[in-house]
Amino acid sequence: MRSGLLLISEKMVVLGKLIAGIAHEINNPLGAIIASNQVIIDLISENFLDLLETYSSFGDIEKEAWNILYVSAKQNDNFLDTSASRKIKKQLTDYLRDIGKNLSSYTIDNLSEQGISIKNIEVLIPYMHLKNFDSIIENSLNIFTVLYSGKIIKNAAEKASRVIKALKNYAHQDQIEKRKIVDIRKQIEMCLILYQNKFKKGMEIITEFPENPTLVGYSDQLNQVWINLINNALYAVGFEGKLIIRSEIQDDYIAISFLDNGHGIPKNIQDKIFKPFFTTKTAEDGSGLGLDICKKIIETHKGKIEFKSVPGETCFTVYINRFLEQEQSN
Repeated sequence: MRSGLLLISEKMVVLGKLIAGIAHEINNPLGAIIASNQVIIDLISENFLDLLETYSSFGDIEKEAWNILYVSAKQNDNFLDTSASRKIKKQLTDYLRDIGKNLSSYTIDNLSEQGISIKNIEVLIPYMHLKNFDSIIENSLNIFTVLYSGKIIKNAAEKASRVIKALKNYAHQDQIEKRKIVDIRKQIEMCLILYQNKFKKGMEIITEFPENPTLVGYSDQLNQVWINLINNALYAVGFEGKLIIRSEIQDDYIAISFLDNGHGIPKNIQDKIFKPFFTTKTAEDGSGLGLDICKKIIETHKGKIEFKSVPGETCFTVYINRFLEQEQSN
């Protein structure tokens, strides 16, 4: 009973620390959804008839050029950052100048927005003599903006959904939990989603799992093991190093390892890290219960946890028995 209360308490502590970041993770895609939806509303309510009339006025050759642009835009799923976009525009400008095609910066901006670069610009060169070439590009881009905004809404909604699902999955607590089949990969991926907002620019996460890393165990409890080990590893590297998570079958066990390239655990405290309330973190960052709880949970699964640590590399490995029997619901 006491260990169950400690598990719930530690889970609430982790949730409290994550909640502000999770709110940020949800607010960002919601902002993207609202903004993109407004773009669609404005375009359809103010300019859509003009865009359709302009397209209808194009001849067959002009529509060929329009279609090339639109197909390119549809196939372009790369939402480029500012530096990458600037590079593409400069390359386009230089290339077109070299072949005697001096297009305005506005036209080149519109071309790059539709996925046109020096890799595929040649298909448009035969149409650049058209009197209304700029109008074709602008019309195609405006029509494509509806589709582009829809893609942003879809991606943003999926991201928010993943965060909410991960939070719900982690916060869930069965009153009387039974052993059941647990997908280790899915659990760990959900845990990583909860920490996405904390990853700094230099953070690298590598996951290596076998095709079907499942076992029978207590799902809620194992979630707490992964969240603690991930949190410790990320804290050790300052959220900007490398974390490798891998699993493999070893006889009757699944071995799940968490390897980071942080500062390491000093030798003089390595024999203390599984003791209750021992922590090297500040009071704000840790309670000292995480590894003690992890050890107890793993032992419940007839497994063990080991670690090796030297400066620049720490690896915690959890061994869980694969052949615990699944408990039947009454």
